[in-house]
Amino acid sequence: MTGERSLKPGDILSYSAGRSDLDPEGYRVVHRPDPGEDRLSQVVRSFPQLGSMFVEAPVLAINCYPATLGAFPNGIWVDTYLRPENLSRSLILAAKRDMTVALLGQPLALLDLLLRHVRGGHPVPRRMMVVTGGYRCPSAAEAAMSSWCAGITEFCVLHAYGAAEVDAACLVGVRPQGQSEPRYQVVADDVECMAEDGWLLLRRSGQPPVRTGDRIEMTQAGYVITPGPERLATCARESLDSWSTDDWERRTGWIGWRGSAMCFQLRQGHTPHAESEVPFWRFGEEFGFSWLDKPRWVPPCDVVCE
Repeated sequence: MTGERSLKPGDILSYSAGRSDLDPEGYRVVHRPDPGEDRLSQVVRSFPQLGSMFVEAPVLAINCYPATLGAFPNGIWVDTYLRPENLSRSLILAAKRDMTVALLGQPLALLDLLLRHVRGGHPVPRRMMVVTGGYRCPSAAEAAMSSWCAGITEFCVLHAYGAAEVDAACLVGVRPQGQSEPRYQVVADDVECMAEDGWLLLRRSGQPPVRTGDRIEMTQAGYVITPGPERLATCARESLDSWSTDDWERRTGWIGWRGSAMCFQLRQGHTPHAESEVPFWRFGEEFGFSWLDKPRWVPPCDVVCE
């Protein structure tokens, strides 16, 4: 149980979109940034190679998370509420007005929303930065997304990492070409990244450290963060990372478990090509499914996956 913290009128509380426990103290307070700098500005400062995307064009931040992310004083903010029509409206608006897009969301929901837009033949902006977080984005999923957005003049994918009790996107990274994992940097000025026996802890200024349950390793290019075994099984990671672009166009990335065997949810409108593939709605009936949740990439207890 998380320790009790003081609250005051005007605070905005945000619970993690991926947690299923009922700890009432497991929230973060959404801090309103100073007008001079917000998290996006901190990211651009940490990754100066992105600066050309934000020189003159206004920035439209499109939120595809099932949670609030706070204020964005240096740009224009739109919430999609995970509705495909709202994402398409936002991207069409950005294309019409030549705006730079910062597209924010959890990997699998974001992939589905973006694929629907591209398949529909709708306009896309000339400049788009995808910032995905909440859980690990498979390397093959990032490659598929980049393939779908090949027509965008300036396009990049960033990976955000944070904790509900600390802040969103405390660390942000890029995945070097040919590498399976992103390399992260701390971008939040008031957050410290620590390691204890190889386990990652985050601490906000003036607060106790929070154990994330994930592993961390320092390299010359930045931090490598590996999800804990209760969040991502090795067999699931290896399978997801091996999929082709065609696989990602057909499958959502959600995995169900029949004993030790993995089953893969198909996107709407697709039929199975293998016994391991399950139609979209049938998968939900058998294993449960919601875009509001994080995928379950570990087998049931006492089961060793194939």
